[in-house]
Amino acid sequence: MGGTERLWLLASLCQVVLLTCEQHLNPVEVEVVFQSFPFTEDPDTYTVTCMTARKHLVYVEPIHHSACSPDCKMSLQLLEDPRGYNIKLSASRNLSTLQAKTFHFIPVPQSALHVYTTATTSLLTWKLHRHQSLSTLSLFNSHTQLVTHFLNINSSDSGYMVKVLEPGTRFKAKVVVTTFLKHLNMTINQILSIGMETAQCPSGWLAIGRSCYAVKRTGLAWSNAQLSCRNLAAVSHLADINTDEDLLFISSHLLTDNNLLLLWTGLNDQQEEGHPRWSDGSAFNLTNTMMSLLPANRTDCFALQRNATGPGYFLTPFFCNIPLPFICHYKIPPVPASFSFDLLQVTEQQVELRWSDLSPLNSLNISSLEIFLQYQEEEDEG
Repeated sequence: MGGTERLWLLASLCQVVLLTCEQHLNPVEVEVVFQSFPFTEDPDTYTVTCMTARKHLVYVEPIHHSACSPDCKMSLQLLEDPRGYNIKLSASRNLSTLQAKTFHFIPVPQSALHVYTTATTSLLTWKLHRHQSLSTLSLFNSHTQLVTHFLNINSSDSGYMVKVLEPGTRFKAKVVVTTFLKHLNMTINQILSIGMETAQCPSGWLAIGRSCYAVKRTGLAWSNAQLSCRNLAAVSHLADINTDEDLLFISSHLLTDNNLLLLWTGLNDQQEEGHPRWSDGSAFNLTNTMMSLLPANRTDCFALQRNATGPGYFLTPFFCNIPLPFICHYKIPPVPASFSFDLLQVTEQQVELRWSDLSPLNSLNISSLEIFLQYQEEEDEG
């Protein structure tokens, strides 16, 4: 890493090829779903009149009643205008209007979605109005264009964590936001997209969440192993295994090598006998993971030992001066919650971006900081 931590910010500029130089708002794909009406008559055509706040009409292709099977669906290509649209849905027969339904619709802005990624996970959160819900989530690998995850979301959820993602990979999440207009017996589905990129561990390291692990086979005493880890990458150290999930992940990897029977971790009670702590100073909090037959006052450093009578590995105190293989640990710094990065507007040849003050990032103890802006042109799927 060369002492430089990189904060990857993926600005989702997929709308570039869809806009003209006079449009500065994100395009919005909307589907209006409704049942045939009126019930007492037999319309032959449904039409939508969509008017912007500036009294501009948006053309929408009418549909024939025969296309309703059983629900009718009409697609609208709008813009992310916070002033909204006045929409009238009309049922007609022989060019005579039988019944019309009117409503005001404000598209959900892309800023309603927020994404937080680690090396192998992505947390997508959203903030919607009371009558809106997120119904489906599709995750695409931007390189292969294949769907890696498709999920139906509970209407009461406000976030979802996708796990087991490939590190250092770009993804695009597409979500369907559903607005139900109960008084009109009508549903409006809006598709929103947001780009993301999983973090990447140093080459050759194992990744899970925000943690990167490296197994070193050279036998070193505990203190020398700690020093060796710190020389591998900035702010790395002997492994802190804070959760059962991390222990299972590391054990599963170690079990692929029959020669790795005992390895140093960052756990030790050299500061206070009987009170082991990890390299970052946090207290030991795992349960049913420690076994020992050695004298406690002479074994202040803890190693992972392969379980000869059961599955996986367990932690055991050991003599600190004995050379053992070891596990190094690097934690990807989180982006502070107060940090924001926004796409303000797009034209044919320019894009305007804005980000918040970078001073909160100083708390991450980073030697230097670089911001990388990436974009990808997306061709019209139609």
